[in-house]
Amino acid sequence: MENPAKASWFNIRYTDAAGKKVADSTQIFNGVFSYLGKVQAPTQATGYFSDGKSGAPQSYEQYLQFYIEPGILQISGDASSPQEIVLSGLKTQDEFNTYNNLIKSEIAALKPLNESYNNKNNEYIALKKQGASEEALNAKLDELEKIKEDMSPMQQAIRDKQFSYIKKHPNSAVSAAQLRFFVSSVDLAELQSIYDQMGPEIRNSVNGQELAEEITKLKSGSPGSTATDFTGMDINGKPLKLSEYRGKYVLLDFWASWCVPCRKGNPHLLQLYSKYKKRGFEIIGVSDDDSNPKAWKKRSIKIGLVYGSISYVA
Repeated sequence: MENPAKASWFNIRYTDAAGKKVADSTQIFNGVFSYLGKVQAPTQATGYFSDGKSGAPQSYEQYLQFYIEPGILQISGDASSPQEIVLSGLKTQDEFNTYNNLIKSEIAALKPLNESYNNKNNEYIALKKQGASEEALNAKLDELEKIKEDMSPMQQAIRDKQFSYIKKHPNSAVSAAQLRFFVSSVDLAELQSIYDQMGPEIRNSVNGQELAEEITKLKSGSPGSTATDFTGMDINGKPLKLSEYRGKYVLLDFWASWCVPCRKGNPHLLQLYSKYKKRGFEIIGVSDDDSNPKAWKKRSIKIGLVYGSISYVA
């Protein structure tokens, strides 16, 4: 490794062959180090370099995300630029390299927008701490939303390339791990088709088992299936249970006080409720910011006795 003055230790986190979570480290001498661990199958790992005195990095970019499996993984590059480090020598890691290289140009294009978003978000946090007016906070949220809109095309291009890889390589540990991020946005039939093409080893892996559980949940929530029941406290502190609305048409609106699109959609929901409430239509607003009850209660738009009333984390 280069830059040994700033990187005298390599720290690694992974789950070993016994299913135990491991947090270990090894010292670097003259830019060279080795580490020996036990895993039975391709396993995701996280690593970072340190000087032996400082704690773990606060920035995501300072971490390495990679795969380990029986064999030898080679690591080379500049320890001060973790994202440029080359990891090779193992089949699954080579697949992961291919997967990541597909979106390098989009990641580079997103970087300045990410930085701008983080800066604006810090400004929003500062304004909130200063007790700024709701108008000032909303203006800052609008700025953040504009940056998100600018990022959207590149994020979609990334998702398209990633999902295309997964469909072409269904029987891959990389695909099984990455497919988890597409579960909520992929058609159930297509998701099931990819899972059906996975071999026993991939299906029995941790990621494969989690994927099977997600597919089961999606099936239970698909059109024609009985909705999963849940309970929560309404805006007045009274218990509310979804199954108590059996026989009515219920729309679940997942929202948050900080969500700009949520607020923009509120007038339309009011119109829908006013138009169909006599026909048994109800809206249950599920708040995603329970840590700030004052905010969601303030922004809740009450439709009858239901909408905007549940303090329930989505």
